[in-house]
Amino acid sequence: MRQLSDLVDQAIAERKPHDFFSPSIVVGFETDTQFVPSGKREKMIAELEALVQDGGEPLGLLGMRQTLGDNSVTPYHKIFAEHAGEEWVSKYFDRLLEAIAIQARLMGARITPARNAESN
Repeated sequence: MRQLSDLVDQAIAERKPHDFFSPSIVVGFETDTQFVPSGKREKMIAELEALVQDGGEPLGLLGMRQTLGDNSVTPYHKIFAEHAGEEWVSKYFDRLLEAIAIQARLMGARITPARNAESN
């Protein structure tokens, strides 16, 4: 496992070229999901460290892109290299993306197909 600061650096690097409006590190727990929102590097590291100390596992990145003018959003995700190819993590993100899509629809937004990092 990489250092938590390396995961934060990856999140910050991914944010810049994709113009996210809600980029986060996804931290999975057995019965919950927490998010470390993008912000100042030091604050992100501290939040991620606290979640890991509480038993969370950093799984990957999640962001949303909004299309101006048509009230649509496109989810974006990238599973961290440490979990690449792990079926349970892929399923975890599938369920997470479906829950986000449901919430977005309830708020009146249109969801465009989710994209992973490799397709962007």
